[in-house]
Amino acid sequence: MLRSFKGSLRVFALVAATLCVVSTADAGLLSRLAREAGDAAGSAGKHIDTPKHLLDEGASLAKRLPKVTGAASLALMPAPGNAWQLVTPDGKSLQLASLHDLPNALDDAARQTHRPLAGDLPGKAPVPDALQLALRETDFFKLRDQLDSLPLKARPVMVRPNGKTYDLKPISTSNGTRLAVALSPDVLINPATARALDGNIRFLSRPVKRADLKMARLNSSEAVNASGPGDMIADLNADILASSLAKYKNRTLVVTGRITPHPQTGRPQLSVRDGKSVREIDLDSFQKAAESQRVNLMLVESKSLVQPGKSWFSRTALEKRFEAAQSAMTQAELLKALSPPNSTTLIHAADERNFRLVTASRFSPEANPVTTSSQVSPNAGDDYTLAGWLLDASLRTSVRTIHRNGEDPEHTEEVESRWIPWISNFDLILLSVLSVVTLFMSWYLWRWWNRFWRFVLGNRAAADAPSLPLKLVKIVFFLPFALIMLVPAMIWLFIGDWVRFLTWPFRKAFGR
Repeated sequence: MLRSFKGSLRVFALVAATLCVVSTADAGLLSRLAREAGDAAGSAGKHIDTPKHLLDEGASLAKRLPKVTGAASLALMPAPGNAWQLVTPDGKSLQLASLHDLPNALDDAARQTHRPLAGDLPGKAPVPDALQLALRETDFFKLRDQLDSLPLKARPVMVRPNGKTYDLKPISTSNGTRLAVALSPDVLINPATARALDGNIRFLSRPVKRADLKMARLNSSEAVNASGPGDMIADLNADILASSLAKYKNRTLVVTGRITPHPQTGRPQLSVRDGKSVREIDLDSFQKAAESQRVNLMLVESKSLVQPGKSWFSRTALEKRFEAAQSAMTQAELLKALSPPNSTTLIHAADERNFRLVTASRFSPEANPVTTSSQVSPNAGDDYTLAGWLLDASLRTSVRTIHRNGEDPEHTEEVESRWIPWISNFDLILLSVLSVVTLFMSWYLWRWWNRFWRFVLGNRAAADAPSLPLKLVKIVFFLPFALIMLVPAMIWLFIGDWVRFLTWPFRKAFGR
């Protein structure tokens, strides 16, 4: 029975050791591993980009496009020889000498999608009034700076691996024109990488928990801030910023103020009202403090230094509507509520770092400032209701940019579900398995070392009862021996257990 237990332990150790070897050092989060599956699939797809496969995939992409009356559907796909091709839903291909030929080739390819109708002239297919051009997500990042000369009737669409489609719209950048992803008719995103695109799409579709949304106000004059985590307004002390942020972990704080360069250093700084004075706060220090305390920060850059007050319980019609809508609000709707009216929001999304999603949302055209508003009390300059402050931030102060530095929600959920706060569950399980494997292999290799030690000494009595210096020598030389013999020992265990498993019926039959 003991031998059976040892055999089972060996099998478990071998399986666990295999898992440890295969696992990478940074395999810390199951959710992040799932997210990386898309990248792995994309890299694997490079190995099967044969001409036949590219045609089939292009036809599939063209078929996934939304059905639009009178519009032809095409897919722009890679072609052998670092070239490009247009593929129709029927799998027909039109090779492009270069991307400069794309505008002229679109009409020729679109004619191939036309099905003859009664009254059509023989051999002459009409040119469709509109075109839909599908791009894979990987190709979007390659071509977004090169597709700046498409005809107006061409509507580029990105098709993600999960099948969802997003319109692509041109935006102006310092280097010219590039395509951005349209999350909605008036919200565009310019992602730095595919990881940034994926993280922000997931984030903007998540609901806003009312208990986690706070309006931050600088109030450093009070010795002890009166506000608590349950209040709608978060009082922050600029002198002890990190510690005052600590009690709002995993919550979203909305801060409004002016962002200007420092006169001497040129570093961006946030100008806000702090009580009755104006406080200048280094923007990078503010964001680093929020990151260290795992606080989601939304900096609303405006022309006003107005801060929200404490009148949260007024029952105006505007507040009731906002309160009813807040329970079903998504992050995208919250961003829209903070944005100027009748404007297009462009989100510049940086690559995800340290599990943080960093974005800067700009608006075009900028809303014209309005000096008065009938919905906001005339004396509301220092004491706002929630709806009144949002209305003022959107209309009267003319919002310029919204900077967001927040934790990836998936990482937040993973951290909150940890058994031990400072280590992920996956890492903890991996560490436990690795510890069991290490103990077992140390015990097994120590047996081998004992046999080798006796063989070297020759004198069994000296080997069994060595002196203290000899014991130290035995222990010191065991370490390099274990490192050298670890892999051979694992192979020996693996082969030995498989041989015992395969020969078990014969040994059982012959009683051995």
